[in-house]
Amino acid sequence: MGTEAMAESPVKLGRAERIGNFLFKYRSGLAIVVAIPMSLAMLDFQYPNGNPDLDLPWELVCLAVSLLGFGIRVLTAGFVPKGTSGRNTSTQRAYSLNTTGMYSLCRNPLYLGNFLAWLGVAMAPRAWWAPATVVIVFAIFCIFVIHAESQFLRRQFGQEYADWANKTPAFIPRLWGWRRSPLPFSVRTVLRREHGSFFSLVVGFTAVEVVGDFRIYGRFEFDLFWAITFGVSLVLYVVLRTLKKSTTVLNVAGR
Repeated sequence: MGTEAMAESPVKLGRAERIGNFLFKYRSGLAIVVAIPMSLAMLDFQYPNGNPDLDLPWELVCLAVSLLGFGIRVLTAGFVPKGTSGRNTSTQRAYSLNTTGMYSLCRNPLYLGNFLAWLGVAMAPRAWWAPATVVIVFAIFCIFVIHAESQFLRRQFGQEYADWANKTPAFIPRLWGWRRSPLPFSVRTVLRREHGSFFSLVVGFTAVEVVGDFRIYGRFEFDLFWAITFGVSLVLYVVLRTLKKSTTVLNVAGR
């Protein structure tokens, strides 16, 4: 949802919308829900078709899926103006309706990005039911949350929202109709907003790699690639987190 700030006035909500608002408020717990089946999947960890030569190609496929999701988040965050694509967690809020950039292709690009990012990680343990669980969890989450957000935006923006929603898919993006954002792409905004998402991905894949090797070889060891990737991403996370919390270096006017 391309919205932030300015709380909605009290209205009588339906049950589905109340459930959606509840899930929206506690959506940070979604990672925990997804992590549980992934942890169990590691007990079943094995090489694809029992062939160790397929290990790296499969990891690259999983990584590509997750990076596609992260790339969608980057494209979304890099173009949005201040007051949209919010991270508010208490209630639905909105200053303005964002219909450009990724929001011209899909009404919920951040949820789509999150889904693909977690799906890639869930595929890595090679247990079919782990990604299946991610699909089911995200489907339930999105059905209710997208419904709640849609109802809120419809009340908040009326015909403007209706016109946008009628031509823009809720989740699966169309491949045409890109509307350029009035603002240029901001690298600093992406670094400020998405450093945590990137680090979470690296942690997920590194954990799968380390635990997977232990499951097969009976010992903990760090693959050189993932050791370097984890170390670099940890340093970047700490530096960017510090810059975000303690300085204005990553702040951009109008973002």
